[in-house]
Amino acid sequence: MVNPTIANPALKAAVLAEALPYLRRYAGQTILV
Repeated sequence: MVNPTIANPALKAAVLAEALPYLRRYAGQTILV
């Protein structure tokens, strides 16, 4: 499966920017737990 965001750096950056807070939150919970 090809991820279309890979072909669009700007879109990929936007997706990462949106996902980062959630990833950090989950990572923090994992570390705390």
